[in-house]
Amino acid sequence: MRAKVVALGGEIDPRGQAMLDEADKKYAAGDYLGALTDYQRVAALFRVSGLSSGKKAAAKLAEAEKDPKVAAALKEVKAAVLFERVTARIEAARTKMLESMAALAASAGADPDNTPDDAPLTAVVSGMKADHQAEVVDTLTTIVKLYSDTPTGQKAAPMLEMLKSDKKTMAAIEAWKADEAVRQLLANGKMYEAASMYKQAAGYYQQLLTKHPKSEYAAQAGKALAKIKAKQPRALSPN
Repeated sequence: MRAKVVALGGEIDPRGQAMLDEADKKYAAGDYLGALTDYQRVAALFRVSGLSSGKKAAAKLAEAEKDPKVAAALKEVKAAVLFERVTARIEAARTKMLESMAALAASAGADPDNTPDDAPLTAVVSGMKADHQAEVVDTLTTIVKLYSDTPTGQKAAPMLEMLKSDKKTMAAIEAWKADEAVRQLLANGKMYEAASMYKQAAGYYQQLLTKHPKSEYAAQAGKALAKIKAKQPRALSPN
């Protein structure tokens, strides 16, 4: 039986070595993400069987992760993923804005050739819903904070500064975040109430009423708290 296992390993290991060679080529060419992915794959597939290619792959992976060039490349990949997400949001909003402007111009009988074919970043983000505005600014902030030394971080920085200089947009974001915090208190209360955890639910409702008595959600919290008080008065006791 052992002889068969050894023979099978001898047949499989060259395949792992071939995959390892391809990973080495990617690494040499600067495709660090591709190389690390391949090293991980080879290590996972072949190391468990104690094969040489798997052991080599694990060693190369550990060595590569200590390489400053690899660390820099991976940071750029992470930054680019976030940046792609936020730019996709921006471009979708820009397309929608330009289409609306063209339709409005057409309905007014204006020359379609005179309608804008682009829109500035601040105008595009200003026209978004507040939660999307917050997503754009928060994502750019994360990129600049964590990956400022990457090419993508350097592209994100001026965009972020431009948006932060737009007082109207920033005010809309702050107002939305404040409102979202109140909504979250109400949602937490409802969640605990639905789970029959009345003391915790009452805590959230009371917190909403205490900190945000003029909120549009205060009436809902008050009614919910009164309902709990009628059904479970002990839930409102301090102990």
